[in-house]
Amino acid sequence: VAMPIEPGARRTLTVVFTDVVSSTEKIRQNEETVVSRVREDLKHFRQLANSHHGEVLKKTGDGFMLLFESSVNAMRW
Repeated sequence: VAMPIEPGARRTLTVVFTDVVSSTEKIRQNEETVVSRVREDLKHFRQLANSHHGEVLKKTGDGFMLLFESSVNAMRW
């Protein structure tokens, strides 16, 4: 998504947030498994985002913030 943009030019981007439902409870039940799964998800999300003209901007504990060049690319992700 890090495409150069000329000064004064506009661009529309789409931001996507993810979150693991009931993560606190899941971590209490099996922290090692949940943490391992979130790490796997991050790797997978990065690959998928890149293939749909997007990128993972931030990891937020059990969630992610992603940026896409368009809403169409975000929905295809």
